[in-house]
Amino acid sequence: MARIFSMALILIHCFCPSLYASNSNHANDFIGTVVEVSGDRVVVAVPDNLLVRQMAFSLERNKLSNYDGAVAGDSVVITYMGPLLPDSVGDTDVRSWGVAKKEMNGILLSLDESQVVVQPMPDDPLAGQVEELMFLRNNEDLKRDIGVSVGDSVSVTYVRDVIPGNPPQIEAKNWGVYVDLDAWEEELIKNMEES
Repeated sequence: MARIFSMALILIHCFCPSLYASNSNHANDFIGTVVEVSGDRVVVAVPDNLLVRQMAFSLERNKLSNYDGAVAGDSVVITYMGPLLPDSVGDTDVRSWGVAKKEMNGILLSLDESQVVVQPMPDDPLAGQVEELMFLRNNEDLKRDIGVSVGDSVSVTYVRDVIPGNPPQIEAKNWGVYVDLDAWEEELIKNMEES
């Protein structure tokens, strides 16, 4: 009997690494889908786990807030402590959570106090979907002057999917000057070889 139990634990460890990947002193992360947000209780679908399909946690007990306004269907990043087991669902020690962030790089087409329009760069995944995207400057990070003008390359952090419209819109959270690290490294090497 002990041998069967040991084999079962080994199989679970191999096929469900998130179950036993940690002890109570180690943080784990996963990306799941919000199933429900009601009051201060959040239920999230857990991917790739044979034993635990959903986890629930209290925002109040974990001293968390719904900063991004997550709703059912949102993809969220969860950081939790300890093992995730069927009998601990609802009592999970969640340290942080938020709507999963995405990144897009593009060329600044227009800019005013209330909105920004960007054309995705040719190698950006959104380039095949849209010609241009608009986002509102509705938080302090988006309102700040990052020293760019029309034609400059920018990088935009956003959440959720593209919202159809004319032009299509993204829910931006932050933005900055885009730096092509590959081109920068090539230029640095070239300058070092010339000197």
